[in-house]
Amino acid sequence: MGFLRINDRSGSQFIKAPILSINELCAAKFHFCKDRSLLHILFHSAALVISFWANSINKKENFSFGMVLGLHTFGRDLKWNPHTHMLLSEGAVGNNTPWRKFSYFPFIYLRKSWMHILLKNILSSMNPIIFNIQHFKNLVSKLYNSYKDGFYVHAPCIDFNSPKAVANYITRYIGRPAMAQSRITDYDGKNVTFRYQRHADNKKVSATLSVFDFIKRLFTFLNNLLICSATMVHMLNHSLLYPIFVVA
Repeated sequence: MGFLRINDRSGSQFIKAPILSINELCAAKFHFCKDRSLLHILFHSAALVISFWANSINKKENFSFGMVLGLHTFGRDLKWNPHTHMLLSEGAVGNNTPWRKFSYFPFIYLRKSWMHILLKNILSSMNPIIFNIQHFKNLVSKLYNSYKDGFYVHAPCIDFNSPKAVANYITRYIGRPAMAQSRITDYDGKNVTFRYQRHADNKKVSATLSVFDFIKRLFTFLNNLLICSATMVHMLNHSLLYPIFVVA
């Protein structure tokens, strides 16, 4: 089965595995760190972006895509950076149509819809005992002014030319640890140096942290190494492919 391609603003580039994230300097992403029960919202919101778009094409058909979602809470530099990895079928099942092929949908729509749905779902799920709701509403207004094109979506060109390639992608991102040992380039007893590829310019750079800061960052993600609850799986089991949700 093929996987959905999404065109960028020029209409010339296509992707098959969108990564939906929150912009680097956006204060909203730290709400997930303060209350990690909110992390399931990332799964739900990412799936709704696709569902709403599919419904807008033909409401009677209400097309359903197959999808696999994975969630990482860490960035390459070990900073807090919750984001989802999504795989989508290149076609969908409708109420009356057994199968309809979809080649692409607008990249700009994906970014703006992701931002709108995610912020709306965060707001509706926030615990007023933990958060200042009015403060978050004010933040939402600022975000819409700051991010006119919506939240960050990484759109690499990935060619899944075989079932094995798809399986490798899924296992790579669902089973991926926050830090692979191979990325650690130096340890002098007091500091740890590791390498990573920076998203902004794809350059390979190095970072050095004290041992305690390094361990502290790793421990930040340890309690997210779990399989999402059956409740979350049930929530989206209308999908063509039985969905898989993993937090890492």
